[in-house]
Amino acid sequence: MSIRGLLDFSKDLSTSEIQLAVQRMYSVGDDCQVDDTNLLLKERIGFCSSDKFKSNNSFIAEVNNLLVAFQGVLFNEKLLREKLSVGGYRFNENSTAEVIAYGFLEHGVGLFNQLTGKFSAAIFDTRSNTLIIARDRVGEEPLFYTHIHGLFLFSTSLKSLLASGYVDKKISVGALNQYLQLTYIPAPLSIIENVYKLLPGHYLTIDSEGAVSITQYWNVSYAEDSLIPDYDACKTQLREVVFHSVEEMIGESHSYGTFLSGGIDSTIITGITSQLSPSPIDTFTIGYRDRQYDESDRAKIVSTFHNTNNHLLMLESEEALAPLDDIISAMEEPLADASMIPTYAVFKLAKDYIGTACTGDGGDELFGGYSRYLISYYADRFNKQPRWSRRLIRGAIFRLPDTSLLTRKLRKVITNAEKDIFEQRLSLMCLGFKDDDFHSLMNVQYIKDDHLSLIREYYDEMSDAGSELSQTLYMELKVFLEGAMIPKILNANALVGLQTRSPLLHTSVVELAARIPSQFKIRGRDTKVILKETFEDLIPKELRTASKKGFEVPLGSWFRRELKSELETVLSPERILSQGIFNPEYIQEIMMQHQEEQTSRTNELWALYVLEKWLASNEISIEQ
Repeated sequence: MSIRGLLDFSKDLSTSEIQLAVQRMYSVGDDCQVDDTNLLLKERIGFCSSDKFKSNNSFIAEVNNLLVAFQGVLFNEKLLREKLSVGGYRFNENSTAEVIAYGFLEHGVGLFNQLTGKFSAAIFDTRSNTLIIARDRVGEEPLFYTHIHGLFLFSTSLKSLLASGYVDKKISVGALNQYLQLTYIPAPLSIIENVYKLLPGHYLTIDSEGAVSITQYWNVSYAEDSLIPDYDACKTQLREVVFHSVEEMIGESHSYGTFLSGGIDSTIITGITSQLSPSPIDTFTIGYRDRQYDESDRAKIVSTFHNTNNHLLMLESEEALAPLDDIISAMEEPLADASMIPTYAVFKLAKDYIGTACTGDGGDELFGGYSRYLISYYADRFNKQPRWSRRLIRGAIFRLPDTSLLTRKLRKVITNAEKDIFEQRLSLMCLGFKDDDFHSLMNVQYIKDDHLSLIREYYDEMSDAGSELSQTLYMELKVFLEGAMIPKILNANALVGLQTRSPLLHTSVVELAARIPSQFKIRGRDTKVILKETFEDLIPKELRTASKKGFEVPLGSWFRRELKSELETVLSPERILSQGIFNPEYIQEIMMQHQEEQTSRTNELWALYVLEKWLASNEISIEQ
């Protein structure tokens, strides 16, 4: 499903030229053709919409003076339709876009706050020649735009903007800086210069003269005066809203299941979905022969506990890597999260059985589930050691080979122990190149000193929060969830066509989670405390205190074996030197460190590998 559009406020293009540009945009990633069922064309404006996997036209409409295009799903569409009908509006068809149109006629931009779901929408008023585009609250649907050459173009696909013929394939150096350190690109930048992502919870207005304004219509608040102080009250409300969220997202679908990793979040969602289903649901799990990465035993325990039909795929290296080129090529932007490999595999596995999969996404960001949130806990304990003891520990840890997960975690604690808390948070958010390594990698003229400033801005924006952890969770919701986690799901969906629902990202859950005090989320080194205790009955006893593994893959080993030759080709000194941005000697140095197991350089090499492969597959030159 996708929407694309072009507004000519320069008045230089003919209607046929606008149609041609929209058709070029439409041709990217869609098998069907532009025709009267999916194209709205007027003087100065063209919209098109496609639903590749459903083949209907319920996402584009012309109502009175409005042209509307919509991507996504509204969980309260039926309720909105009923309210608007009572208000005198008459619907001609079962169209989501028609609901948006009548809702906008009734409420104006106030409509966006009444929508429950994930969406990107465009509304053009033919009387005022004003265009409004909007994105859902947490960014579950993408929305790219550019304002160049007297034109305003928007799309849920970056690649379709590049296909329009009006957008130059020039890399944004600021976004490249972000990507190399974070391994993803958070809104508002995109990898292409002058193309931006609309921030979640915002709408953009462009008037007939081309003046643009961006307005935030929703935000979550972690303010201390809004916290719910009673633990039992928090548990009661949390259970109620999560159950309601799952029920609302399943809706009237008869073909649904869950992704089951064996972790806490997917276990809870599986448990609730099972209770709401009249028959055993289908669940889907990816496993590995390598026990360091495998959680399939946990998933089996959960499946037995909730009586699900569990489908398990044990991934071998050859099978996991076979679709890698397609996965990278399909990305709208470079994203160096290796868990996209098993994510694609589980999507493909589930597609043969169900039409909609419920996921546990959002649980870690909302309830404090990542181990990096414990940095201050471990740093404080390290700093309380006598100075001689700290020197001894530091020397011993850094002499050990950097090949185990434990060694890497200990190095992170020691490296960050003397930093202030925000610098600790920032360092651990940088999953790619750390500051010193980043400066060694980049030629100095391509370093943007302020490229991570948005992280500090989000952190400070919630300075009235009840705790420092709340500031961190707000920052992660705005940056990591939107920039890394959601695009990973979107990429898999683009390749496979399986619909997903993330109940923990429902607005009611996000808003309630922000009102739950931090001490209810993390207690000592125990994470997601209230989530686990609220749904204790849905979590098998043996998993309640199990350590978090995540959706990892043996990428470090692959770079030493299966991917070694290709890595050397992709990052060859000749290729890197010709681009003029990176230091080829430094790249060769970290490749040698990784191959000889001196230091794990998995994340850094993966970021470079994905970038170079993505650029090549999309015929984009990075040369400056």
